[in-house]
Amino acid sequence: MIDLAHRSRVPVSPRRRITSAAALCCVAIILSLIWFIRPEAEPRYNGRSLSEWFLLWEDSAEDGAHESPVRAEEAAQAIRQIGTNSLPLLLNQLRRETSPAHQTLVALSTFLPRSIYQNRFLASLLNRGHLFATTSTFVILGPQASPAVSELNAFMYSTQNLALASSATYCLVAVGDQGLPSLIAALEKPQLPCCRAALSRLAWFGATRHPPLGTNAAAAIPPLARLAASKDPELAVLAIKVLGRMRIEPQIAVPTLTSSLRSSDKATRYAAAGALINYGEASKLVEALADDEESVRATAAHCLRLWAPDAITNRDFVPSGTNSLPVPASGNQSLQIPDVRAQAESQQNSPPRP
Repeated sequence: MIDLAHRSRVPVSPRRRITSAAALCCVAIILSLIWFIRPEAEPRYNGRSLSEWFLLWEDSAEDGAHESPVRAEEAAQAIRQIGTNSLPLLLNQLRRETSPAHQTLVALSTFLPRSIYQNRFLASLLNRGHLFATTSTFVILGPQASPAVSELNAFMYSTQNLALASSATYCLVAVGDQGLPSLIAALEKPQLPCCRAALSRLAWFGATRHPPLGTNAAAAIPPLARLAASKDPELAVLAIKVLGRMRIEPQIAVPTLTSSLRSSDKATRYAAAGALINYGEASKLVEALADDEESVRATAAHCLRLWAPDAITNRDFVPSGTNSLPVPASGNQSLQIPDVRAQAESQQNSPPRP
């Protein structure tokens, strides 16, 4: 019997070990590249994939290379026909495109010549063959994407991946009513990144849609009002912008915004003034012209000049003092702003009107 324990072993040279290790590394890299760049199946409708319909929509939509409302609507309807069949892919792609590794690759690709990094082939390689924008696809689907709310909600609370949290919040806003409870819950947690993300997304959507949260948007007003009074100026300004763009529940919003006019933060005062104009409350700014705080008076005067010059023309009385401000629209005219404080003092010393 051969004693295997005492068999003479053929020594392996260091060079052979290095060669073997290099070969294994090459095989691993090749397999990884094959897995990475292999196209991933997509749902289809009328012979076209989700990416193909999205590219047609993007090309035909407003500001697209070949703007055509009819073709854009046709493509959007096709994406809605794919509907919930696209959600597993969209959620996977949302995780993938917000991962640190993917974002690093995208950032590195920007150092390539523009003709290369803006090429769709490179985008396809980086996205497993997909050429749709995930968040924009959620916007097109709207309420049809409501079955994804629970997973989007989990993504929104991610504290390790802020890009994922922000994108998931965007998608929840796009879903509409079904995403509202998750967004309201996020607004109640100012200590978490998702609160700031929710405010930022709502402020953006509010500029393009009215109201931004669907038919049950009134439920968001109380937490927004609380955030408008936040000690964090950034949170306060974002909340005020959302309140101003939603223009609902004035019995809560207007007192909140009026109070924000007296904030020590200039940006907060300016945002509050603009929001009050959106609620048709220019009279609150006229009152602010008599405020004891110079910064409040200056903010009110500036905003009235820009947004509501007609609101500061009071026909009920002849003011005892005026300030002349230029009206940008007319160029060569001036607007008389009543000195409310002086007028009030004058009325105290005058007999009442018959």
